[in-house]
Amino acid sequence: MSSSYFHDWISDIAPQAMQPVLPEAQDTEAMMDRVILLELLYHLDKRHDQRHPQHNTYTGLWEKFHENGNHL
Repeated sequence: MSSSYFHDWISDIAPQAMQPVLPEAQDTEAMMDRVILLELLYHLDKRHDQRHPQHNTYTGLWEKFHENGNHL
């Protein structure tokens, strides 16, 4: 699958993942969408590679995605 497929998918799922309907972490569907979204961003940014300077770090992925025009 191409990365454009994943970028389209991220654009579709992101609003509900980042703005849960229920307070705090009670919206388990939105929280699971958030986990999936961040895991996908982690791999698209190649942070799974041990040579990546931010290997094993999820911090800043969402911000980096937005700063780069919704691309990693």
